[in-house]
Amino acid sequence: MKTKYGELEEYTGDLVVEGAILCNSWFLDSILTALDDLIPADADVYRFYLNVSNETILRNVHRRADENPKHRGHEKQQFRTEMDIAKTHSGFDEAVKAIPGRWIELSSTESLEVALNGLRG
Repeated sequence: MKTKYGELEEYTGDLVVEGAILCNSWFLDSILTALDDLIPADADVYRFYLNVSNETILRNVHRRADENPKHRGHEKQQFRTEMDIAKTHSGFDEAVKAIPGRWIELSSTESLEVALNGLRG
């Protein structure tokens, strides 16, 4: 793990991991091992789950595609409607909640910002 995530050794700052990728066991298993092995045992770990509507997700996907058409433009074709988002998102909530630890569910980016700022005092 040190060769792959060595920069996390004795890390004491904030670490934010995009939630969607946590549903992929290839990533989740390795990052949890790295966190357990490298970050001091007394570090606080907070798990925030930003659970927004399919409408918001669709809007965000299209905005990102418009901002970066070269790398993300195809996502507008892949996700044309809220139903497309719902199909892809199906099972995500259960997968996230199955990950060990206490999750704080938030429903807007504003509430996530407030929660993150609250950690800083």
